[in-house]
Amino acid sequence: MGTKIQPIALRLGQSVSWKSNWQAQSDEYADMAFRDNQLQELMRNFLRQHGILMGDLYVQETINDNGSTHLILTSTFYTRKRPFLTAFKRKNNLFEIKQLNRGRRRYAKRKGFLRQYISFALNEIIKVKTPALIRNFLDNFDLTKNQQISFELRLINVHKVGRSHSKKIHWARRITKRKNPRVMRTPYSRDMYFLLHKMFLLHNTTMVGDLIATLLEKTKKHHLVLNRVEELMKMVYEQYGEINGVRIQTKGRIAGSKRKRKRVLQVGKLSLQKIDSPIHYTCHKSVTRFGVTSIKIWLA
Repeated sequence: MGTKIQPIALRLGQSVSWKSNWQAQSDEYADMAFRDNQLQELMRNFLRQHGILMGDLYVQETINDNGSTHLILTSTFYTRKRPFLTAFKRKNNLFEIKQLNRGRRRYAKRKGFLRQYISFALNEIIKVKTPALIRNFLDNFDLTKNQQISFELRLINVHKVGRSHSKKIHWARRITKRKNPRVMRTPYSRDMYFLLHKMFLLHNTTMVGDLIATLLEKTKKHHLVLNRVEELMKMVYEQYGEINGVRIQTKGRIAGSKRKRKRVLQVGKLSLQKIDSPIHYTCHKSVTRFGVTSIKIWLA
Protein backbone atom coordinates (compact mmCIF):
# COMPACT_ATOMS: atom_id res chain seq x y z
CA MET A 1 0.00 0.00 0.00
CA GLY A 2 2.65 2.50 1.01
CA THR A 3 4.79 2.05 -2.08
CA LYS A 4 1.85 2.43 -4.49
CA ILE A 5 0.71 5.89 -3.35
CA GLN A 6 2.25 9.21 -2.48
CA PRO A 7 2.51 8.92 1.33
CA ILE A 8 2.66 12.68 2.01
CA ALA A 9 -0.94 13.44 0.98
CA LEU A 10 -2.41 11.28 3.77
CA ARG A 11 -0.23 12.92 6.43
CA LEU A 12 -0.61 16.62 5.59
CA GLY A 13 -1.71 18.51 8.67
CA GLN A 14 -1.19 15.52 10.96
CA SER A 15 2.47 14.45 10.94
CA VAL A 16 3.75 16.45 7.92
CA SER A 17 3.34 20.20 7.49
CA TRP A 18 2.77 22.15 4.28
CA LYS A 19 5.72 23.57 2.35
CA SER A 20 3.72 26.62 1.26
CA ASN A 21 1.88 28.79 3.78
CA TRP A 22 -0.52 31.29 2.22
CA GLN A 23 -4.22 32.00 1.81
CA ALA A 24 -5.99 32.30 -1.53
CA GLN A 25 -9.42 32.30 -3.10
CA SER A 26 -10.64 29.18 -4.86
CA ASP A 27 -9.91 30.62 -8.30
CA GLU A 28 -6.37 31.66 -7.30
CA TYR A 29 -5.23 28.43 -5.66
CA ALA A 30 -4.06 26.74 -8.87
CA ASP A 31 -2.04 29.78 -9.99
CA MET A 32 -0.27 30.18 -6.64
CA ALA A 33 0.51 26.47 -6.37
CA PHE A 34 1.89 26.56 -9.93
CA ARG A 35 3.96 29.63 -9.01
CA ASP A 36 5.61 27.88 -6.04
CA ASN A 37 6.32 24.77 -8.10
CA GLN A 38 7.88 26.77 -10.92
CA LEU A 39 9.99 28.78 -8.47
CA GLN A 40 11.41 25.61 -6.97
CA GLU A 41 12.19 24.07 -10.37
CA LEU A 42 13.73 27.31 -11.64
CA MET A 43 16.04 27.68 -8.64
CA ARG A 44 16.98 23.99 -8.58
CA ASN A 45 17.89 23.89 -12.29
CA PHE A 46 19.86 27.13 -12.10
CA LEU A 47 21.90 26.09 -9.06
CA ARG A 48 22.43 22.62 -10.50
CA GLN A 49 24.27 24.14 -13.47
CA HIS A 50 26.88 25.47 -11.03
CA GLY A 51 27.27 22.20 -9.09
CA ILE A 52 24.99 23.27 -6.22
CA LEU A 53 22.22 21.03 -4.86
CA MET A 54 19.12 22.62 -3.34
CA GLY A 55 16.69 21.19 -0.79
CA ASP A 56 12.95 21.73 -0.46
CA LEU A 57 11.66 25.26 -0.96
CA TYR A 58 9.39 26.60 1.79
CA VAL A 59 7.19 29.58 0.88
CA GLN A 60 5.56 31.83 3.46
CA GLU A 61 3.38 34.73 2.41
CA THR A 62 2.87 37.92 4.43
CA ILE A 63 0.98 41.14 3.70
CA ASN A 64 2.74 44.50 3.98
CA ASP A 65 1.16 47.65 5.42
CA ASN A 66 0.30 48.92 1.94
CA GLY A 67 -1.51 45.68 1.09
CA SER A 68 1.18 44.24 -1.21
CA THR A 69 2.34 40.64 -1.04
CA HIS A 70 5.68 39.70 0.48
CA LEU A 71 7.13 36.19 0.08
CA ILE A 72 9.72 34.58 2.36
CA LEU A 73 11.55 31.84 0.45
CA THR A 74 13.59 29.46 2.61
CA SER A 75 15.71 26.53 1.50
CA THR A 76 19.05 24.78 2.04
CA PHE A 77 21.87 24.15 -0.41
CA TYR A 78 25.02 22.08 -0.67
CA THR A 79 28.00 22.91 -2.88
CA ARG A 80 29.74 20.00 -4.61
CA LYS A 81 33.34 21.13 -4.66
CA ARG A 82 34.59 19.46 -7.83
CA PRO A 83 31.64 20.31 -10.16
CA PHE A 84 31.55 23.85 -8.76
CA LEU A 85 35.25 24.36 -9.51
CA THR A 86 34.80 22.87 -12.99
CA ALA A 87 31.98 25.31 -13.78
CA PHE A 88 34.00 28.19 -12.31
CA LYS A 89 37.09 27.33 -14.39
CA ARG A 90 34.99 26.96 -17.53
CA LYS A 91 33.75 30.55 -17.26
CA ASN A 92 36.99 32.03 -15.89
CA ASN A 93 40.20 31.10 -17.68
CA LEU A 94 42.97 31.24 -15.07
CA PHE A 95 45.66 31.24 -17.75
CA GLU A 96 44.53 34.69 -18.89
CA ILE A 97 45.41 36.23 -15.50
CA LYS A 98 48.99 37.44 -15.84
CA GLN A 99 49.71 37.54 -12.09
CA LEU A 100 49.05 33.79 -11.82
CA ASN A 101 51.30 32.80 -14.73
CA ARG A 102 54.49 34.67 -13.93
CA GLY A 103 57.55 33.40 -12.09
CA ARG A 104 57.69 30.19 -10.13
CA ARG A 105 55.09 28.18 -8.23
CA ARG A 106 52.38 28.90 -10.79
CA TYR A 107 50.29 25.91 -9.72
CA ALA A 108 50.40 27.04 -6.08
CA LYS A 109 49.34 30.55 -7.13
CA ARG A 110 46.31 29.25 -9.03
CA LYS A 111 45.35 26.98 -6.15
CA GLY A 112 45.58 29.84 -3.66
CA PHE A 113 43.55 32.05 -5.98
CA LEU A 114 40.76 29.45 -6.12
CA ARG A 115 40.73 29.08 -2.34
CA GLN A 116 40.50 32.83 -1.85
CA TYR A 117 37.93 33.74 -4.48
CA ILE A 118 35.74 30.65 -4.52
CA SER A 119 33.67 32.01 -1.61
CA PHE A 120 33.14 35.27 -3.49
CA ALA A 121 31.93 33.36 -6.56
CA LEU A 122 29.54 31.33 -4.39
CA ASN A 123 28.15 34.45 -2.71
CA GLU A 124 27.61 36.03 -6.12
CA ILE A 125 25.52 33.07 -7.25
CA ILE A 126 23.52 32.77 -4.01
CA LYS A 127 23.02 36.44 -3.14
CA VAL A 128 23.03 38.20 -6.53
CA LYS A 129 22.21 35.96 -9.49
CA THR A 130 19.55 33.78 -7.85
CA PRO A 131 17.53 36.74 -6.44
CA ALA A 132 17.73 38.45 -9.84
CA LEU A 133 16.37 35.29 -11.47
CA ILE A 134 13.48 35.14 -8.98
CA ARG A 135 12.75 38.85 -9.46
CA ASN A 136 12.49 38.41 -13.21
CA PHE A 137 10.18 35.41 -12.82
CA LEU A 138 7.82 37.16 -10.38
CA ASP A 139 7.63 40.28 -12.57
CA ASN A 140 6.58 38.22 -15.59
CA PHE A 141 4.37 35.73 -13.74
CA ASP A 142 1.11 37.66 -13.57
CA LEU A 143 1.02 40.82 -15.67
CA THR A 144 -2.75 41.33 -15.31
CA LYS A 145 -2.76 42.36 -11.63
CA ASN A 146 -0.07 45.04 -12.05
CA GLN A 147 1.08 44.31 -8.50
CA GLN A 148 4.77 43.85 -7.78
CA ILE A 149 5.47 41.01 -5.35
CA SER A 150 8.36 41.58 -2.95
CA PHE A 151 10.33 38.65 -1.62
CA GLU A 152 13.10 37.67 0.76
CA LEU A 153 15.41 34.79 -0.13
CA ARG A 154 16.99 32.72 2.65
CA LEU A 155 19.37 30.07 1.32
CA ILE A 156 21.13 28.27 4.18
CA ASN A 157 24.33 26.33 3.67
CA VAL A 158 23.99 22.75 4.95
CA HIS A 159 27.49 22.95 6.43
CA LYS A 160 26.26 25.70 8.78
CA VAL A 161 23.27 23.64 9.98
CA GLY A 162 24.81 22.08 13.05
CA ARG A 163 28.46 23.05 12.60
CA SER A 164 29.65 20.70 15.33
CA HIS A 165 27.83 17.86 13.59
CA SER A 166 29.42 18.81 10.24
CA LYS A 167 32.88 18.72 11.81
CA LYS A 168 32.18 15.26 13.25
CA ILE A 169 31.08 14.08 9.79
CA HIS A 170 34.38 15.21 8.23
CA TRP A 171 36.32 13.58 11.06
CA ALA A 172 34.40 10.31 10.63
CA ARG A 173 34.94 10.44 6.87
CA ARG A 174 38.72 10.63 7.31
CA ILE A 175 38.64 7.58 9.59
CA THR A 176 36.42 5.70 7.13
CA LYS A 177 38.78 6.56 4.27
CA ARG A 178 41.69 5.01 6.19
CA LYS A 179 39.84 1.87 7.24
CA ASN A 180 37.92 1.27 4.01
CA PRO A 181 39.57 3.19 1.15
CA ARG A 182 37.68 1.22 -1.50
CA VAL A 183 34.34 2.78 -0.57
CA MET A 184 35.65 6.35 -0.45
CA ARG A 185 37.85 6.31 -3.54
CA THR A 186 35.24 7.56 -6.02
CA PRO A 187 35.03 11.38 -6.44
CA TYR A 188 31.34 11.48 -5.43
CA SER A 189 31.72 9.37 -2.26
CA ARG A 190 32.59 12.43 -0.18
CA ASP A 191 29.42 14.27 -1.22
CA MET A 192 27.22 11.21 -0.80
CA TYR A 193 28.65 10.40 2.64
CA PHE A 194 28.05 13.96 3.89
CA LEU A 195 24.53 14.24 2.43
CA LEU A 196 23.46 10.89 3.86
CA HIS A 197 24.42 12.13 7.33
CA LYS A 198 22.48 15.35 6.78
CA MET A 199 19.53 13.37 5.41
CA PHE A 200 19.19 11.47 8.69
CA LEU A 201 19.79 14.62 10.74
CA LEU A 202 17.40 16.98 8.91
CA HIS A 203 14.95 14.21 7.88
CA ASN A 204 15.07 15.41 4.28
CA THR A 205 15.85 13.27 1.23
CA THR A 206 15.72 15.88 -1.54
CA MET A 207 19.43 16.56 -2.03
CA VAL A 208 20.35 12.86 -1.85
CA GLY A 209 17.84 12.08 -4.60
CA ASP A 210 19.14 14.95 -6.77
CA LEU A 211 22.71 13.71 -6.33
CA ILE A 212 21.80 10.16 -7.34
CA ALA A 213 19.90 11.49 -10.38
CA THR A 214 22.93 13.55 -11.42
CA LEU A 215 25.29 10.60 -11.05
CA LEU A 216 23.07 8.31 -13.12
CA GLU A 217 22.93 10.89 -15.91
CA LYS A 218 26.70 11.11 -16.26
CA THR A 219 27.63 7.41 -16.42
CA LYS A 220 26.57 4.13 -17.99
CA LYS A 221 27.66 2.07 -14.97
CA HIS A 222 24.47 2.55 -12.97
CA HIS A 223 24.88 -0.58 -10.85
CA LEU A 224 28.33 0.62 -9.75
CA VAL A 225 26.83 3.89 -8.52
CA LEU A 226 23.92 2.16 -6.78
CA ASN A 227 26.24 -0.35 -5.12
CA ARG A 228 28.36 2.48 -3.74
CA VAL A 229 25.25 4.30 -2.50
CA GLU A 230 24.05 1.12 -0.77
CA GLU A 231 27.40 0.60 0.96
CA LEU A 232 27.53 4.18 2.21
CA MET A 233 23.88 4.10 3.30
CA LYS A 234 24.41 0.96 5.41
CA MET A 235 27.54 2.48 6.91
CA VAL A 236 25.82 5.75 7.89
CA TYR A 237 22.57 4.12 9.03
CA GLU A 238 24.35 2.23 11.81
CA GLN A 239 25.27 5.53 13.47
CA TYR A 240 21.64 6.71 13.89
CA GLY A 241 19.51 4.57 16.17
CA GLU A 242 16.41 6.81 16.05
CA ILE A 243 15.90 6.25 12.30
CA ASN A 244 13.57 3.34 11.56
CA GLY A 245 14.57 2.77 7.95
CA VAL A 246 15.24 4.20 4.51
CA ARG A 247 14.28 2.86 1.10
CA ILE A 248 15.64 3.94 -2.31
CA GLN A 249 13.87 2.57 -5.38
CA THR A 250 15.09 3.09 -8.95
CA LYS A 251 12.99 2.04 -11.92
CA GLY A 252 13.83 2.24 -15.60
CA ARG A 253 16.33 0.90 -18.10
CA ILE A 254 19.10 0.67 -15.54
CA ALA A 255 22.55 0.24 -17.10
CA GLY A 256 21.02 -0.07 -20.56
CA SER A 257 18.85 -3.12 -19.92
CA LYS A 258 16.50 -4.08 -22.74
CA ARG A 259 13.44 -3.88 -20.51
CA LYS A 260 12.44 -1.71 -17.60
CA ARG A 261 13.76 -3.00 -14.29
CA LYS A 262 13.35 -2.08 -10.65
CA ARG A 263 16.05 -2.10 -8.02
CA VAL A 264 15.41 -1.47 -4.33
CA LEU A 265 17.98 -0.44 -1.71
CA GLN A 266 16.53 -0.70 1.78
CA VAL A 267 17.97 -0.50 5.26
CA GLY A 268 15.81 -1.00 8.35
CA LYS A 269 12.01 -1.21 8.36
CA LEU A 270 9.34 1.18 7.09
CA SER A 271 5.84 1.30 8.57
CA LEU A 272 4.08 3.24 5.82
CA GLN A 273 0.57 2.20 6.92
CA LYS A 274 0.66 4.32 10.10
CA ILE A 275 -0.65 7.79 9.35
CA ASP A 276 0.83 9.34 12.52
CA SER A 277 4.38 8.23 11.61
CA PRO A 278 6.45 11.04 10.01
CA ILE A 279 7.45 9.82 6.54
CA HIS A 280 9.56 11.91 4.20
CA TYR A 281 9.10 10.98 0.56
CA THR A 282 10.57 12.44 -2.62
CA CYS A 283 10.43 11.40 -6.26
CA HIS A 284 13.15 12.38 -8.73
CA LYS A 285 13.67 12.00 -12.46
CA SER A 286 16.99 11.15 -14.07
CA VAL A 287 17.22 11.59 -17.85
CA THR A 288 19.91 9.03 -18.71
CA ARG A 289 21.20 8.05 -22.13
CA PHE A 290 18.97 4.96 -21.99
CA GLY A 291 15.78 6.81 -21.09
CA VAL A 292 14.09 8.26 -18.02
CA THR A 293 14.78 6.57 -14.68
CA SER A 294 12.65 7.35 -11.63
CA ILE A 295 14.17 7.55 -8.16
CA LYS A 296 11.90 7.30 -5.11
CA ILE A 297 13.13 7.67 -1.53
CA TRP A 298 11.24 6.92 1.68
CA LEU A 299 12.66 7.89 5.09
CA ALA A 300 11.00 7.00 8.39
